[in-house]
Amino acid sequence: MLIAASQGMWFWPVVGMLVFSTFLHFRFSCWSFSALIQKMHSKSGSWMEHLKIILGLLELAAAFKFFSNADLVWQWGLINREFVLAAWVIICLIGTLYLLGMLKIHHVRIIKTGSAGFAAAFVFAALGIYLVRGLAGVQLNPWVDTFLPPDLQILEQNKLAFSESTDTASGIKAHSLPWHNDLSDALGQAKAENKHVFIDFTGYTCVNCRWMEKNIFSHPDVIELFKNKFVLVQLFTDGGEKAAENQQMQISRFQTVALPLYVILDASDKVLAKRAGIIKPAEKFLQFMNWHPQKVL
Repeated sequence: MLIAASQGMWFWPVVGMLVFSTFLHFRFSCWSFSALIQKMHSKSGSWMEHLKIILGLLELAAAFKFFSNADLVWQWGLINREFVLAAWVIICLIGTLYLLGMLKIHHVRIIKTGSAGFAAAFVFAALGIYLVRGLAGVQLNPWVDTFLPPDLQILEQNKLAFSESTDTASGIKAHSLPWHNDLSDALGQAKAENKHVFIDFTGYTCVNCRWMEKNIFSHPDVIELFKNKFVLVQLFTDGGEKAAENQQMQISRFQTVALPLYVILDASDKVLAKRAGIIKPAEKFLQFMNWHPQKVL
């Protein structure tokens, strides 16, 4: 909508904002009516108090995710992956103890835990144990990992050249590859090495970007293609010194603010292919990368 408005269009941006504002208002209206209906009926039992406390714990867990987003954008480095994991583990422990009646929260204690309470306590305990494994260095499910803050130290290493190693491609992580943070430098290297340029428009707070890095960029065939056929560029649009410049280039040149956005250029800066969003499975991403086998391979 912003791009269309900046190009002089008014109809679709107005329609889009009207639809967005209507549904946003509708949600809050429903909440208001639900509160009114509750007042008209008799007070609910103690189960409602217990439910509100559990939902409050879940909301607190979600808050750590959004606090970490702000920390990432400003690059303070205060809320890292281990911090969020530890907070989630503590919340799971509190939820488990509360549901089993072993902990009082806000002067409320569960006197007798029913079957539903035991089931919920089991879920909290199992999730807490699972997250503890992440604190111990065990690889978590990619969908869980994408909601955790990325390691800023690893992101910085993207700018370093790939060191010679006897490791096989399957043993190399995506972030061990040499990622530029400047397109002009990458184009210069591409000309010198007769390669194409792969641009990854990404964001510190982009969950889909993290999913692609964890699941697709780490695929052995993708790594091999990255290493041998492309000069890699990673441009952050939501944080860092060049965020505004990178986003402006994405908007003006590629007419989108979607993340992630993947673009393939030749050494003369000509756009050969582009694609936004998650591309899965890895075979489909390889098809996108091999858009023209005679040139890329």
